[in-house]
Amino acid sequence: MKIVVCIKQVPKVTDVRFDPERKTIIRQGVTNIINPFDRRAITQAVRLRQQFGGHVTLITMGPPQARQALLEGLAMGADRAIHICDPALAGSDTLVTARVLARAIEKLTPEADLVFCGKYSIDAETGQVGPEVAELLGWPHICGLTSLEFDVQARRLTGERETDDGFERLECSLPLVLTAAERLIRPIKVKPDDIEAVNAENIDQITVDQLGFSPHEVGLSGSPTMVTEIRSLEQSRRVEFLQGESLEAIAGQLWDILRRRGVLRGRHRESEPQITTRPIRATGPEIWVTMERDEDRFRRVSGELLGEASRLADRLDGRVCA
Repeated sequence: MKIVVCIKQVPKVTDVRFDPERKTIIRQGVTNIINPFDRRAITQAVRLRQQFGGHVTLITMGPPQARQALLEGLAMGADRAIHICDPALAGSDTLVTARVLARAIEKLTPEADLVFCGKYSIDAETGQVGPEVAELLGWPHICGLTSLEFDVQARRLTGERETDDGFERLECSLPLVLTAAERLIRPIKVKPDDIEAVNAENIDQITVDQLGFSPHEVGLSGSPTMVTEIRSLEQSRRVEFLQGESLEAIAGQLWDILRRRGVLRGRHRESEPQITTRPIRATGPEIWVTMERDEDRFRRVSGELLGEASRLADRLDGRVCA
């Protein structure tokens, strides 16, 4: 079985800083780690190779320091690593990232059976790259994978995935793209000595030119989306300690505090959901929403997407299509 794992080096959460001018994450001079979901993807890929044989290739797209993530991934048990490193890639959005990764998979690992990604990266949390890679490859995908069973003879995989309402079991034929959730597997831990012992010759470094991209197709210039604003939220919390002769007395104090602050206002009755309508436009840009259905109802996320599409349509004098 030929398995590819797309990984990303991300800043440690406590070290995340932003460049206010370029509106990008600062990755130099901070502690960087393998994205936690990607560590699970590597671990599961190595486990499958141990069970069924095959080969595990890591691919990352990032600056020179991302090489360290590949070294750690090789120490975890991967066989080969590919580092797509090019200054032209700076500022690439998720679509450009997916295009570059998909092209690398097609050109450098054409016999791949499985592609693993993390469910999302902890620095951006879009969850878009895995499904976009699947779409560009023309493969089916299962996102948020929590467990899997593989029938090697039939080349079919049964996976359980997380949803807003619980869990869902899906069966797919290979080739297939999977994104790993936290519950999938406990990640392999490696020691610094294990990383030092890795043969760095197993890492191939390539540029966008070698993949057939021109500089204007990648990076900020090739990205259809951009970050328009970065805001830092200052969190302030009040801490109060309540004392009393009994739990009932303390509960009474808590009730009085919550009532004075208006926290409990209107909690005693259920309010009817507010339904808003908007004029139906026959012209203007179209914003399409793909609705997902579970048996006799639409999924909650479909309603959320419709709401966002409606707000965007109002700003653009457009219309919503589903």
